Amino acid sequence: KLTFEALANGVDQKWLPTQISAVATSRGPLAIAISEADELEESDYTPASWTLANLAAAIPAAEAVLLNSTANQAQINAAKSALDLAVGKLVSTVPLTDLQIAEAAVVVAEGSGYQTDINDAQALVSALPSGAARVALQLRLDAIIVVLDMGVRAAEGITTTEGVDFALAVPGVKGFVTVDTDILLTAANTLTDGSEISITITQQSGINDPLIVDLSGKEIQVGLATNALGNPKTTRAQVVSAINAHSGASALVDATGGSSTLAAPVANTPLAGGVATVIAATATKVVYELEITSGAHTTGNITINGVGAPETVAVVSGMTPALVAQEIATDAGLIVKATAAGYVMTAVGNRVVFTALSAGAIGGTGPAGPALVVTVQ
Repeated sequence: KLTFEALANGVDQKWLPTQISAVATSRGPLAIAISEADELEESDYTPASWTLANLAAAIPAAEAVLLNSTANQAQINAAKSALDLAVGKLVSTVPLTDLQIAEAAVVVAEGSGYQTDINDAQALVSALPSGAARVALQLRLDAIIVVLDMGVRAAEGITTTEGVDFALAVPGVKGFVTVDTDILLTAANTLTDGSEISITITQQSGINDPLIVDLSGKEIQVGLATNALGNPKTTRAQVVSAINAHSGASALVDATGGSSTLAAPVANTPLAGGVATVIAATATKVVYELEITSGAHTTGNITINGVGAPETVAVVSGMTPALVAQEIATDAGLIVKATAAGYVMTAVGNRVVFTALSAGAIGGTGPAGPALVVTVQ
């Protein structure tokens, strides 16, 4: 037998005789568990859980083993486990502090490694007041981010070349409109169908008002003249002449017809019946580029989003932006997804270039889907 002092820092000495004659055993953890359990307050826990834990019986049972000089290590361990189990049944009524909630979130982030969990934990840690506890939690978060952040960065992808559908040349037809019976306006060209051009004729009401022609955008505005009595005096022929004499209006339309009959007001009326000339076009392919702006400083995986389902690509510490671009462009899984989206990938320096498999505009004879929006995470 050995004689030893069963002393533990912070343990109530009423549970620890100065000396116990016993077999060589480790009783400190059981003594500490008893002391901690004895300090629990019933008011801090729900009534149901306090009844279920039954510490009134569990603590004395553990004390009996602690004070039993013949108890072996297995019995001591079993006594501590039984007491721990009883304490574990307690349900606290004390709300968690912000620090406890933040620390729990950091533990979750450390265990999962998911960026969403890290972001959630970061928000809670950032909201804590300044102090050592916040600094300690931030250091733990920073350690996770260092492991997960491969260092790879990419600029927002851009469509550098818009696809063009093949088109044959088609002659245009000039738009036209007849107003006030015999004033004919015909579009000056077939660059458009002419429907954006219109005419409005109003009758002025003053004395000796002159005939005026003005432009508002592509609306030709005509103000009919009056005589000394304030009566209308402009003929349709004069309207035609005035329009052709106006540099802006005559650039839009050719005015013909007209007669000696007095012109009448006309509400805004657009040209119609026109067809814009179609210029022959050779189909071109859509080209999309993703620029890698920094390489990898840690070995791990990056995630490529925007080409079908997210695809992970392995990178190695020390890879330059050009090597990362090459790794992305040659990734087998991403090649399959890019092909399904209608693109082929190539690496050109530090850029991943997505070129449409078929010439033509998106939604036309080119890629069927929308423009790519590729990001790197």
